[in-house]
Amino acid sequence: MSIQILSPEVVDQIAAGEVVERPAHLVKELVENSIDAGATRVHVEFYDGGRIVKVIDNGKGMSPEDLPKSLERFATSKISKTDDLWSLRTFGFRGEALASIASVSKLTLTSRRAGDEQAHQLISEYGKKKDIDKVGGSQGTTILIENLFDNTPARLKFLKSDSAENSAIKTTLKAMALSHFDVEFRIQENGKLVAFWPACKNRKDRVEQILEIKPLFEGEASRENVKAYAVFADPHNVAKTSKNIWLFAQNRWIQDRSLQAAVNEAYRSLLMHGEYPIAAVWVEVDPDCVDVNIHPTKSQVKFQDPSLAFRAVAAALRGTLEQAPWIKRSDVPTQNVTMPLAQNSSEEFKSSEGLPNFASQPMPQQNLRFQDNSLEVTQFQKKEFSFPGVCGATAADHLSDAGGIGSSARIICAEIRGCTAGLLVFFGSFGAGKFDLHRDSVQRQAGVRRSARRSRACGV
Repeated sequence: MSIQILSPEVVDQIAAGEVVERPAHLVKELVENSIDAGATRVHVEFYDGGRIVKVIDNGKGMSPEDLPKSLERFATSKISKTDDLWSLRTFGFRGEALASIASVSKLTLTSRRAGDEQAHQLISEYGKKKDIDKVGGSQGTTILIENLFDNTPARLKFLKSDSAENSAIKTTLKAMALSHFDVEFRIQENGKLVAFWPACKNRKDRVEQILEIKPLFEGEASRENVKAYAVFADPHNVAKTSKNIWLFAQNRWIQDRSLQAAVNEAYRSLLMHGEYPIAAVWVEVDPDCVDVNIHPTKSQVKFQDPSLAFRAVAAALRGTLEQAPWIKRSDVPTQNVTMPLAQNSSEEFKSSEGLPNFASQPMPQQNLRFQDNSLEVTQFQKKEFSFPGVCGATAADHLSDAGGIGSSARIICAEIRGCTAGLLVFFGSFGAGKFDLHRDSVQRQAGVRRSARRSRACGV
């Protein structure tokens, strides 16, 4: 087969497979466009696992002439030359997100600038644009996505369940809200308001607002041109997975195993196995020292010197963790404290007359037996204990068979973290019973060893 130039429809769908892998990525691209437009309020609605998405913002809006351009591939207002890729100050810059989304869905784009009398609307059905209409609307941009992946059944069948896709969308929006504390977010799932995060004054307030954990602690550090800022919980507030480690580079939500390892390293010796910290970490570096254009969904970045980022993140958390700010320190000084002496005279304690003498108390004549109800509660009978010389018997069997014990037996049961531990302490002289087997066995073994030593001494 000869080489052919692919049609624009095929090219757009290939690009859509990279940029819009699942509905959560679609939501991320749309919200980033809203923030780049200067929006301070973002409203997101999604239905049917993200196959219907609506994003409303109060940004600058677009002119009627820019509406059809925004749906063309590689059309953007963020960059104009190659050098702009190394001095990015915006989240979107490729100019292919809306074009890719429009090729696999029905897209309705409505926008109005400040000063315009009316808003303008453009509808695109799987890449085919219609005429622009004048409609009513407030300042900002509204994008409605419907019938996502209807024209690509192969992509549609790879989507997960509605609940899984909804969860991924909410996780993405949570990350977007964490990185933009000065933006108000309102989220509706299937017509029901599930989250409302008003704008905050700083990052710490936003993290406490979204993660719903108080108190949280701050830490920051720098290594050469890399700065790290972290908001994190104390070692007593932990998670069962690493999903509560939120990483941001240049205020972009990213996935980075190296930075995640740096967070875990900072908590070294403070967490048990299977426990993960709760933290949000921001890494800032010169724009020309990080490449954000290495992944189709921009979920990964590449640092010029990854070791600097690792050390900065670890130092930002460890510096505060070593101070243990979650421990409340009393204002009362703890050094050189002299305790007052008792008023009793030493003459009162010269004699032990009148005090109970437990050593003189007679010992019980009958053998003691364990009949406490806690035996049944702790299921002590089912626990296995290895007694030398006796195999295949439980602790309760030994207790019932030890009828010849001359003195007594004491059992101490301790409940440690929900697990019952039995401690057996035997003392006194052993009489008849199964314990004599062990004594006889030890004596026989000792006799064999003495005979062997004599044989070696005689040169046999």
